[in-house]
Amino acid sequence: MVDNSKIEKDIKNYFKEVYSIYSHGDYTEWTYRTPFENFIKGLNPDYNLTQEPKRAAGLGAPDFKAFYNNRKIGFIETKDLGENLDKILETDQLKKYIESIDNLILTNYLQFVLIRKGRKVYDCNLFMLSDLDKRNLSISKEKIETFVSLINEFFEYKLPTIVLAEELAVELSKRAKLLKELAKDQLLNDLEKIKNNESPSSIYDFYLGIKELIKDVELEDCADAYAQTITYGLFLAKRSCRGKLDRRTASYYIPKNVGVIKRIFLNISGEEFPPNISWIVDDIIDILNAAKLEEILNKIDKRGKKDKDPIIFFYEDFLNYYEPEKRKDLGVYYTPRPVVNFIVNSVHSILKKHFDKSLGLADDSVNVLDPAIGTGTFFWITFLVALGELKNQGLRGIIFDKIENHLLKHFYGFEILITPYVISHLKITDLLQRWHYRFKDDDRIQVYLTNTLEQSEVHDPLLFMREITEESRIANQIKTEKPILVLIGNPPYSGISANKGKWIDDLLKKGYTRADGSKDDGYYTVDGKSLEERKLWLQDDYVKFIRYAQWKIDQNGEGVVGFITNHSYLDNPTFRGMRESLLQSFDRIFILNLHGNSLKKEKCPDGGKDENVFDIQQGVAIGIFIKNKNLGQKKIYYTDLWGLRDSKYHWLDRHTIDNVKWQEVKPISPFYFFVPKDTTFEEEYNKFWKVTDIFPVNCTGIVTARDKFVIDFDKDTLRRRIERFRDLSIPDDAFKLKENY
Repeated sequence: MVDNSKIEKDIKNYFKEVYSIYSHGDYTEWTYRTPFENFIKGLNPDYNLTQEPKRAAGLGAPDFKAFYNNRKIGFIETKDLGENLDKILETDQLKKYIESIDNLILTNYLQFVLIRKGRKVYDCNLFMLSDLDKRNLSISKEKIETFVSLINEFFEYKLPTIVLAEELAVELSKRAKLLKELAKDQLLNDLEKIKNNESPSSIYDFYLGIKELIKDVELEDCADAYAQTITYGLFLAKRSCRGKLDRRTASYYIPKNVGVIKRIFLNISGEEFPPNISWIVDDIIDILNAAKLEEILNKIDKRGKKDKDPIIFFYEDFLNYYEPEKRKDLGVYYTPRPVVNFIVNSVHSILKKHFDKSLGLADDSVNVLDPAIGTGTFFWITFLVALGELKNQGLRGIIFDKIENHLLKHFYGFEILITPYVISHLKITDLLQRWHYRFKDDDRIQVYLTNTLEQSEVHDPLLFMREITEESRIANQIKTEKPILVLIGNPPYSGISANKGKWIDDLLKKGYTRADGSKDDGYYTVDGKSLEERKLWLQDDYVKFIRYAQWKIDQNGEGVVGFITNHSYLDNPTFRGMRESLLQSFDRIFILNLHGNSLKKEKCPDGGKDENVFDIQQGVAIGIFIKNKNLGQKKIYYTDLWGLRDSKYHWLDRHTIDNVKWQEVKPISPFYFFVPKDTTFEEEYNKFWKVTDIFPVNCTGIVTARDKFVIDFDKDTLRRRIERFRDLSIPDDAFKLKENY
């Protein structure tokens, strides 16, 4: 509380010091900071302020941290003497602060505004510029009382104890948004420093390292990944920390095995960490220290099954508030648990049944690769199934040995997006720690930041990011040389693929020689002849991932692929070369068509509603492909799963490949359909002229893109949008089609 016995005297002394500087005429915002600091500290011996150092323009941090009894309670932002605070409150800088800081004073040394959780609580003009001009201060009792109330309210603030996941997600996301902006500003500043031959910050080293692996990464994407890595990494560090977490010890709770992430956390603990960013990192830590984390995670666990992954569930909550539009796209890299259960459990059974692996995924000779790991759901379940097998077989005594010498050495994952890569690392680390495994210095989770569909060059190590260069080297080795027995996952679907590199293109078009010496002709030919139509849909990313998996198994000579993908390849004529190629490579193919294609307006056979297992329009299917010469004659099996999403989840949770009623399909030339076809009248149908004989010149029909941008129901709205798009005075950011349309 403010010492009321001398408050009027304190205010008058402060006025005199401000007047002394003001009367000389040569002053800046900084000139008044010392008398201001002395004034606030003098109001109560338990009040304290720490002043932030000067920094480059554009690199923001509040000017003072405020403490009460050594407990940080908020921030103070100062502006030039007498500056219009109403205008300041409308600036981008203050809007960001207000959104992220719960307890903030804005002042121009004369006027004081207290903002609490985004709302103006007090606004007090202690004195005016005209008072300084008159060299005389006459202050009313009411004004003193308002000022005292403002200061008392500010210093008595306490972070509330957080007990709900949603509350914690909101508080962390607010600060993570600001951290992203501050990291972006720092990177822009670093680019200017490079031009002037000055040393950049450690964040710039992170940016360079990521660009080494992902050539077209945007600066903003890197800042986003940095912010999410710090925020979510601190969340998991706090989970392992029994006492109070702080920035200087946070790295201790990040295992050494995740080299890139460990490097980031070592950087935030050092003195060289940029001060314009360190303050918000400290604030994130304060929020985590105020949360009852175990209670929160226990509540998350109760949302469903006991073995549900609380890490990804909290990440969903976090994304809901951090970047809602990204949450809508989460299906791109987060696969529903029942789908993963079906695929992983089926692969586990196949290994036992057809490959003589008595422990299935837990067998030491099984190498597993998820080529598009996302946030690690497939990886997480694969680990759980392997560990569960050991437990069920009464082999608890060798679990730690299996983790060290099998799971951490033979299970691999690739990811091109930075944030999912980080989450997958942290999630598996957390899982193994929950099984009480203690990581050794040379342990590492074999998840790599790389583009599966590219072969990248490895350059000389960067000064602070040698870990990233090492990632690239090992990833290339696994990608092209390491024998893999199992490939699982949910590869991305993208009709207009950005992956147009020569290596994957050659795999698609030119084919390759299999381990047994036979030749694969690629997806662009069928029955030895080139496809006549345009092959646009063969460029979809999911097709390229299936092709990569097929090539990887063919090089090994045997193995299993379990993917969930777009289901278009099952019966679209353009994919007939792909289907023929898969039939030649694999001895058993199992197709579980999950349907859900709202683009085709699919309905159940009984006319009922059919829903997708993802929040997407494109229908999907699970494909399980087995290459094992001991299986004899090649066969393909098919079944449908129709209905509402929840009923599909229920069915998938209770089935594996072993207890499904399969229908054998016998694909024939020239289309090699992977779905059952009624061929009763096929012979008669084929006697008629072909459409291509009637119309020898033909092409794919019109395909639109960016529909939200180029199509509208209202002509005037569309015209205005196009006119704005053509207006060179409007920044490009407003029309970044990738993000906005």
